[in-house]
Parts: sequence; C-alpha cells; structure tokens
Amino acid sequence: MIRAAIAKDVQLLLRDRGALFSMFLLPLIFMGAFGLMFSGASDDEAGEGGGGRGLRLALVQGSKPEPAAQRILSALRDTKGLTLVACADRAALDTMVATRDADAGLVIPDSVDATGANPVVFVADPAMSDADSGMLQGAVMTALYRGWYFSKYAAFIDEDRESKESAGLVKTEAPAQLKKKREHIDSFQISVPGNAVLFIFFLSSAIAISFVEDRRSGTWRRMLAAPVSRSLVLTAKLVPYFVLGVLQMVFLFAMAALAFGLQISGSVPALIAVTVCLVASATALGFLMASFGGSEKQVSALTTIVVLVMALLSGCMFPRLMMPPSLRTIGLFAPHGWALDAYTDVLVRSGTTLTDVASPCLALLAFAAVFSTLAALIFRAEG
Repeated sequence: MIRAAIAKDVQLLLRDRGALFSMFLLPLIFMGAFGLMFSGASDDEAGEGGGGRGLRLALVQGSKPEPAAQRILSALRDTKGLTLVACADRAALDTMVATRDADAGLVIPDSVDATGANPVVFVADPAMSDADSGMLQGAVMTALYRGWYFSKYAAFIDEDRESKESAGLVKTEAPAQLKKKREHIDSFQISVPGNAVLFIFFLSSAIAISFVEDRRSGTWRRMLAAPVSRSLVLTAKLVPYFVLGVLQMVFLFAMAALAFGLQISGSVPALIAVTVCLVASATALGFLMASFGGSEKQVSALTTIVVLVMALLSGCMFPRLMMPPSLRTIGLFAPHGWALDAYTDVLVRSGTTLTDVASPCLALLAFAAVFSTLAALIFRAEG
C-alpha cells in the first residue's frame, strides 16, 4: 500500500509540468538573469577597456588632442572594466546615453582646461539614483583624474593640491533628449514602481483561478447560456478585476507618497494613463492564462511562473537603469519593461507629460490587445 501511494504521488508530480518547471528550471533562469545583471555581461563583450563589458562609455574626442587630453584618453583605455565606444559627435553621444546603449558619455576637448573654461563633459542620465550615479562617476572619474593629474605632474599625488587645481575639470550634463531629474530623488522613486508593477501582475493569477472556479462550479456554463454574446460575458467577467487593479495601484502609490515620501515629477494625467494601460495589460494576461484551462493548481503555478520571469527580465527586481543593454532590450518583450520606463519618466523627470509617455502606453495597450486576442481564440477552441 505504501509503495502504491508513493508511486501515485510520483506519477502526479511528473504530470504537473508547472511544478517541475518551478523546481528545476525556474531557479536556473533566476541564477542566470541575476548573474548577467550583476556582472554586466559576458567576457566576449570586452572592449577597449578590457576585462569584460563593465561600463559602456560613449566617447567624443577632438581630432588633435593635446598632451593632457591624450593622457586622459590613455588612462581611460587602460582602465579595466571600461568599454569605450567612439561617437561622431555630441548628438550621437546624447542619443546613445538617452537610449541606454551606453551607461554614460564623455566629451574630451583637444585642450583640456581645469579652470572651467574648457572642461571634460560627463554626460549621464539624470534619472539615475544617487547611489547608481555615484558608482558610475566613481569608476569614470578615477581614470579621468588620474590621466589629468599625471599629465601635469607624473609624480606623487597630493590630494589637497589635486582637488584645488582640478576643480573645474569636469562638467556634468544630461543628454539633450532627456528631461532633468527632480531634486532630492531617493531610492523609493525607483523601488516603488518596480514593486508596484511586479505585484499588479499577480492580478492575472486571481483572474485565471476565478475562471477555473467558474468552470468547476458550472457558473461559466450558465453564463454562456444567457441570451447575450460571449464577448459581453467575458467583458463582464474581466471588468471588476480591471477596476480592482486600478484601485490597487492607486492605493500603492498613495501609501508610497504618504509613508515613503514618493513624489511625482511629471504630470498626474501621465501617471494615470500609464497605470490604466498597465492594469489593462495585466487583466488581459490573466484572461490568456485562464484560456489554457487546467486545474486551479496548474493555472496558479503557470501564471506565477510567467509573472515572475517577466518581472525578473524586465527590471522589477533589479533597476533597469543598471541592467546591461541586452537585458533591457529583452525586458521590452514584456509589458513590465515599458511600464517601468514610463513610471521612471513620470516620477523622476520633471515636466513629463502625456505626450512623453504615449509610446509606452501604446505598447502596453498592444500587449493587452495581443493577450486578449490569443485568449479569445483559445477560449473559443476550448468551448
């Protein structure tokens, strides 16, 4: 009897593909994704800086650099972990930084002047948190100052003398395409939207399980027998969850503002538009998960896996601004990535309007349309 009971449970486990996936493959996905995020990239992405990709730095330099500029360039190239990407002009550099194809940029004039008259220009996304910006600047500035100081003295560094004589060496600017960051931005401006986007998609699990319960109880069959179209029945089924999702996001942002001091740098209508489109996408994903059918346990496991993997690869668990470009691109294949980029603009960049978040909103609505269309087709086939 014991042997038969064990055999039965083993067979049930082997049939539960969701459980097997979450036990064996899901941990590998998380290990690989986090490994890439923290390492920056693989060794084959090494550039001029050597030692792996590390930080990708867009660079504009003059055609005839003087000795000081040459020494700075040499120090940057010799710095392990810096990959230098040459740009034709400042406009190309700004585009690379704005689209996050580069972590930052440097404009090095032929004649470098530390008095502030002709400085090196450090170009970075102003939406980066102070901690992330500090790490980035620290890596770049160390090489830059080393090259500048040794170009003058090539001797023992006196920190007091260095700080006085290189005070105007670097000027920090933002790419022309990006709006300025609101003053006094803290980590909650980044962590709140990441967690809000992560948890709103668990609404999908509630929707999918609700469909399973309706099938089991016969409620769904009785609803289809009513003298109304199937599309109207489905809409009536999904609308309450859409409203609930909007209320959830309103609650989360309101509590974040009260408890954590979250501030909205852009316009409130832009924030509302992104939220509504995001919830529509999450609701449609729940409908898609429900259309596959199965038991409550199977649907719950499948939805949880999909939601967690999408959230991981999109930047809900690790700031998108610090993710390698390849992973940021992958993140845009899920609605999470578009929503996070839009929330970053609304919460961090001053003056963000509805026009600025139009593209992410359209992308979120496109995800909702695709999810809903696929779900409707599968659901009809299921009968």
